[in-house]
Amino acid sequence: MKAIIRDTLNTIILEFAKNGRLFESEAQFQFDLAWKLQEVLGDDSKIYLEKRLGAGKRKYTDIVIECHGAIIAIEVKNKFADKEVTYTKNGVKVVIPAQGAADEGCFDFLNDISRIEELKKNKSIDFGFAIMLTNYPLYWGDGVKDNSKWSQYCLWNGRSKSGVFYWYGKSKKEDISLSRTYGITWQDYEPGYSEEMPSARCKKHPFKFLIVEI
Repeated sequence: MKAIIRDTLNTIILEFAKNGRLFESEAQFQFDLAWKLQEVLGDDSKIYLEKRLGAGKRKYTDIVIECHGAIIAIEVKNKFADKEVTYTKNGVKVVIPAQGAADEGCFDFLNDISRIEELKKNKSIDFGFAIMLTNYPLYWGDGVKDNSKWSQYCLWNGRSKSGVFYWYGKSKKEDISLSRTYGITWQDYEPGYSEEMPSARCKKHPFKFLIVEI
């Protein structure tokens, strides 16, 4: 079942790209992913958005699947670059808003993994996935130095994450502890748009996505 759900998620996201989908908000990505999961998995499954699972400060999970007796938790992130980026295709323009804060986004993604581990440990779910879609290269380590303050939780492509992570910023965040080691493998998300470049010196913002199985 775990392999089936993982393959289904991967196929759906690649299909979004093939169909030229760009998501201008995390909520839209989350909703469309849940809708497509229901369509693909059919009547044998139930899909919930923001379903309450387990205890703790954060009690709601982005997407929950009930399928053939299994309960699956999915946390979804859709993160954007530190500046507004315009993409064009066949005369259509899509403007992706500025966001940045890749350090905090990476930390929060690791926290999603930790939370799913806790839900699994408490037998609230059978297994889960953490998903990230972004056009910000810092998330997969492009331009991040190994000795930077937040390199410990950068989601470097081809590396793995494990152990305890401490937030270095001014805002208060609880430490994160992962009980397992998780490989990080980013995949290209290619919706067929061209990025408008203000100058030749500007850095490009391709989309990539990441699925971590817990």
